[in-house]
Amino acid sequence: MGKGRKELERSEKRILHRLKCVDYHQLMWKQTGFGVREFELFSGEDLEARLYWPKWLSDFAVAECGDGRWGMDRVGFFRDRAVAMDAGTDTEVASVTFDWAGDSKIKLSNGRKYQFFKTGILSNNWSFVDENEDMLFEIREGMRLFKHDAEIDLQVGVIMIQELPLLILLSWYLGYMQLQDAAAAAAAVSAAS
Repeated sequence: MGKGRKELERSEKRILHRLKCVDYHQLMWKQTGFGVREFELFSGEDLEARLYWPKWLSDFAVAECGDGRWGMDRVGFFRDRAVAMDAGTDTEVASVTFDWAGDSKIKLSNGRKYQFFKTGILSNNWSFVDENEDMLFEIREGMRLFKHDAEIDLQVGVIMIQELPLLILLSWYLGYMQLQDAAAAAAAVSAAS
């Protein structure tokens, strides 16, 4: 990924909670400010995780929770692949490939495979499923006071999946990057008109 450790070391608020301890509660991503590329994940009033982009015009983001820290980036000439790297070891823990519709196939370093895809044409809702096509969770994006937020509904039993914290953080990274791509495409079409 070519990112320095300094970008991964920033942590103004220490996350003390572990996502593995959140049991069947609705989780909510909240953008910290209008136009800011930083999100916090809450379970009720408890801060569970953060996702932020250290540089404004970069796809590289840092995700952290009580279970770990990861760097996430889209790579390749056409940004046709994404990776998640463990912040402590710089080893790749997840590889993501995209199809023409923007749906994602995720392969973890332990061999497990998942899919992340948009569930509505006109809505910003996504589903995250395992290789048996069993749903793990859904994400529903919205806007409140010109800031993005997203609800995550975990399915019963999903908390037992060891890599759940990484999957939750990676899914919102992928979803938000799709929102950014759609906004850029709309701006380009508007400018060309």
